[in-house]
Amino acid sequence: MLRVMSPGDLKGYCLKKPQGPQFELLAGAVTDITRDGRDFIVRLSGMAYGRWMSAYIRFSDREMSDRKMLATRLVASQVKRGDFLSVFLMHKNKERVALDFKFYGNWRFHGWAGEKNVFIGKIYNFSNDCAWFCDYSPRNGGKKTYSWQVCFEPQVMDSARRFLSQGNPFAICICGSQIGGTGQYLCHTFDVI
Repeated sequence: MLRVMSPGDLKGYCLKKPQGPQFELLAGAVTDITRDGRDFIVRLSGMAYGRWMSAYIRFSDREMSDRKMLATRLVASQVKRGDFLSVFLMHKNKERVALDFKFYGNWRFHGWAGEKNVFIGKIYNFSNDCAWFCDYSPRNGGKKTYSWQVCFEPQVMDSARRFLSQGNPFAICICGSQIGGTGQYLCHTFDVI
């Protein structure tokens, strides 16, 4: 899987107003890391639309916030070829520029059109129409760091059951906002990693 959410999918979920830059959420395997001055160019690759695709993303230290020192975080996280990354980015001057990255976890987008939550990680329990989704960080010895309960809409239930019966618990779930403060999210799009 390479593209999780395209600029069209994220329109209205990243900004408080309708106008602004285009955003994208990509997830895939790191296939190359190149230094470009103080920046790094990372190539993410994966399957999208039935074919192998790659995207080049610039990681910079131009922001003054520690969280946004992305080139420094990339080095400190010891990202290497073969690692799985999810990257939230902006299109700027015909280039993809990273705004944040995670190995696995919850991406929460909130804008003028509402809220979307994207869960990328391991499903560790499945019963009835719900799954418990967790973030196992490779950088903390593979320990569980967070967990969320995701309930599946009927149209994605069959694909989720089929996927989980094959024994591969890593998945992507795209959900709306939390259901009435219950800690549950309703998954309307499901895919495998």
